[in-house]
Amino acid sequence: MWVDYCNGKFYEHRRDWVEVRLLILASVFAIDACAYAFMINR
Repeated sequence: MWVDYCNGKFYEHRRDWVEVRLLILASVFAIDACAYAFMINR
């Protein structure tokens, strides 16, 4: 679960948004997204 330790906000919804956007952009630009990783930056 991605909760910002400074302000306590929950950012898990961004994971789904990024995945959907990545798939849309891959289809628009005719590229293959072979792999991606979500990493926590703390």
